[in-house]
Amino acid sequence: MHDLSHEHSNGHEHGHEHGHSHDSVSAAAGPTDKTRLIMDFTLEHNRQHAAEMRALAEKLRAEGKAAAAGLLAEGVNDYERGNEKIARAIEHLI
Repeated sequence: MHDLSHEHSNGHEHGHEHGHSHDSVSAAAGPTDKTRLIMDFTLEHNRQHAAEMRALAEKLRAEGKAAAAGLLAEGVNDYERGNEKIARAIEHLI
């Protein structure tokens, strides 16, 4: 499997296990197959982050930080719209 650790701008390392192996892609797999696998992983990764951020928005709302919560929720909505476009792009590769 790939090393999926990466550094966030806040300085903490953020590792993920993406729950599937790329072993099913043969060495003869074309660049498009590999690109689709990376896109699949990235899309799932993005969805996890969106869910985390949505939960943070709810926490902020519960703490009385409505303005910050609203902006964060709007950002997550934008992020999810981007994820929908990525998903549609992947469909064109299948």
